[in-house]
Amino acid sequence: MQKSDFDQLMERYVTGQVSEQERKKIEAWLDVMKTEDNTDLELSDEDEARIFQKLTSNQTTVDDVVALRPKRKARLDRWMLRIAASLVIVSLVSYTAWYFSATPENQLEVVSKNGVEKIILNDGSLVWMQGESKVMYYEKQNDGARYATFEGEALFEVVKDEHHPFIVQCGDVKVKVLGTSFSIKTNPEHVELTVLTGKVNLSSAANTEGIDVLPQEKVIYKSNGEFEKLSTNQKEIASITVNTDYNM
Repeated sequence: MQKSDFDQLMERYVTGQVSEQERKKIEAWLDVMKTEDNTDLELSDEDEARIFQKLTSNQTTVDDVVALRPKRKARLDRWMLRIAASLVIVSLVSYTAWYFSATPENQLEVVSKNGVEKIILNDGSLVWMQGESKVMYYEKQNDGARYATFEGEALFEVVKDEHHPFIVQCGDVKVKVLGTSFSIKTNPEHVELTVLTGKVNLSSAANTEGIDVLPQEKVIYKSNGEFEKLSTNQKEIASITVNTDYNM
């Protein structure tokens, strides 16, 4: 069963994998969930989607979150049991190995094995991983940048943050963005990158300046160190987003 974005956010909160801004908003929201008769408000699917957007958006404040009021009610212990149950489910999912580590660098590692698996990184960015893929995400406190290493095939939708670039290392290739969506395929022979939105810079150890890749463009980095830029079409884009809930 696919977990909702809201459930994944709560799992990251319980395990200490949310940003400081998200933590403050989540805790403020949990406080207002409590009513005078010590019950909590139960969430419909619509409530979850709306609250998830408010909790993770860089445009909302704690006051915006406090104003949120779901429609129905349930006891606090029932709601917390739901979070605990979702954590148990994570450990039982056969096709994904989850590893959470609340280190100073805020590290998250995910390995997928079958089908398409959607994950939410610590900064709120989304990744749809296919087949046997692996991503490790971490943040460096000394420079504030967001880093990931990746192997396999995936579609990334990166949260825009002009002050904290998002850098993906795929072997010898480095992908640098501020906020965009793109797909990556890696294998021993080459790395293929296709940009859906925004602008991406692709570089390597031999070509540190790299090249910029725009929407509807694809670049193939070959094992001999060469970059080949090609154009894409709607059919290729559709094949990248199939079996995901990505919305351009």
